[in-house]
Amino acid sequence: MRLAPSPAAQFQATKTRAVLGAQLFFQAMLTILALWIGLVTALVWHQVGLYLPQLDHVYFGRWMVCSILGDTPFLNHFTWWIGIPFNGDHLRLDAASAWLNGPAWYRHSFYEAFYHAATNGWGLAVDLIPIGFLGLLIGWRLRQHPSRGDHLRGLQLLTPREHNRQLHGGAIRRLLYGQPAGLLLGKTVIPHSYECEHFLITGNPGSGKSTTIRSMLRQIAAWSQSAIVIDPEGEYVLEFYSAERGDWILNPLDARCPYWSPWSELRDESFAVDAAAMAASLIRGRPRNESERFFQDSTRTVVEAILHVARDNPDPAALMNLVSLPREQLHAALRGTPAYALIDPQAHDQGAGILGTATNAIKTFVHLPKREQASRTWSARQWAQDRRGWIFLPSQEDIGEAIRTLQGLWLDCLIRWLMTAQIGSDQTWVMADELASLGHQPQIEKLLTRGRKRGLAVVIGLQNVSQLQAIYGREGCITLTSSPSTKIILRVDETETAKWASELIGSHEIERLTMTQLAGLSTYREGVNLQPHRSIEPLVLPDEIKLLHPFTGYLCLAGHHRTTVRIPELYLTRRQPVFIPRAAGKPLPPSSPEPGEAEIAAQITARAARQVEL
Repeated sequence: MRLAPSPAAQFQATKTRAVLGAQLFFQAMLTILALWIGLVTALVWHQVGLYLPQLDHVYFGRWMVCSILGDTPFLNHFTWWIGIPFNGDHLRLDAASAWLNGPAWYRHSFYEAFYHAATNGWGLAVDLIPIGFLGLLIGWRLRQHPSRGDHLRGLQLLTPREHNRQLHGGAIRRLLYGQPAGLLLGKTVIPHSYECEHFLITGNPGSGKSTTIRSMLRQIAAWSQSAIVIDPEGEYVLEFYSAERGDWILNPLDARCPYWSPWSELRDESFAVDAAAMAASLIRGRPRNESERFFQDSTRTVVEAILHVARDNPDPAALMNLVSLPREQLHAALRGTPAYALIDPQAHDQGAGILGTATNAIKTFVHLPKREQASRTWSARQWAQDRRGWIFLPSQEDIGEAIRTLQGLWLDCLIRWLMTAQIGSDQTWVMADELASLGHQPQIEKLLTRGRKRGLAVVIGLQNVSQLQAIYGREGCITLTSSPSTKIILRVDETETAKWASELIGSHEIERLTMTQLAGLSTYREGVNLQPHRSIEPLVLPDEIKLLHPFTGYLCLAGHHRTTVRIPELYLTRRQPVFIPRAAGKPLPPSSPEPGEAEIAAQITARAARQVEL
């Protein structure tokens, strides 16, 4: 026994038939009108060329207006001023139309039947043209593929125009309050209130990540806001570096790099705390077990002790001389510190490993320019207070490994001092394109979760989530990818990242009609059964993300529906050189002369007199 369809199914079926019927009606009407206008155009062209050869179709457009609008009762009232020069006179619309309707029209049998068929409903047909276009608009707005179904709840994929209307209101609001202010991404305007909630841009190389960041940097420069730019390829230095603005290039091998000393970040009143933070920045990484955690903590303790011992002579060269001492002398110099027992010469393997790791980390200071080689002096602590000029952290493929630790230390110092600023400070942007290129940056997680109140807006660019998982682990990767409220999804080819991006865009619950056709040997057993079916489906499939064109993607704004985005392609402007090699100075000596027992005792006595606890 076949059950009767439910009222909901009957309503959905009736609605679907009505929409499809309206679409077919308007499409048929527009097709007839298009065919009609084409035939009339050919007819008028022939008539004008036949009876007015001296005009050579110069006024063909006006003759068309006369033919189409002349016999239309409604439109004829608004087109009386249109005229055509003819034999020295100026024929008005009604006169030109009368000429076209004259007896000469019947001289050819081919046009006679056509003209009679045309004039029977010509005025009504022309009046239906606006109605036909209105029907086309309605049909376009109501178009719906049968497989899409009806949206019940969840997220929706809007057009940029609809998304802007949802964010900023309609035309009346724009008329009263003006155009919305914010960051322009394609055709979507992100309100200023969302900027400090951070941005995430993901996509393959060539998908448009760098172009998106360059578009944002141009707007930031127009707003005269400060920025910290991590530049793995040097392209942002090429376009945005400005000496007049007071920008800084933090590349120790570049001639434009300022002089910096690690002691400029160490305050006298809290030396132990600052030294511990610097040691954590130099010895970075995510330990995988307790053994690695112990080794990392021990190495940081040794670095803290070395910074404390070298406090009397705050110069990077002196620091290098200290770590170049033989192990026995360095062990004696660190007497009275927590690191004394860790590098005991009797503990051969453990002490050698800890000391070697600490020495390799401190050895990165050998690349720093000397005071006489730099024209300016810079410190992260002072810049965080003034925020004058942009800071660039450029790199290149051939020198990236040599300066990665030093640039990571600078970035940690900047974030640390910015996080201690007062709530409500001036807005500062941190642009981290290819975040994975800097390795493990624990301060980035704090910046994303607690930087909003201090006016810090972070933009993260990444190729795939597997890079972040390998560096930060699963929990750290979730923190980095979920904290930004604005996410831009560009083309990605890696399957896991495409699935992650599809889940990030979201899903919705839809209801569609399923049609079941019943067939039988007898007529009364045949029929069609329509039943509604609900399902939860993703807004965008992973394969759709793989098929995105360059500079196109999806925009996800927290608390709003999704939309598509198209980033305009920007040509790279070359204003400054990417890299200016610094002239080589005198090499540092491999080690200082070995200090005697009296000198070592004097160092220990001076340190004990200060009574500084690590």
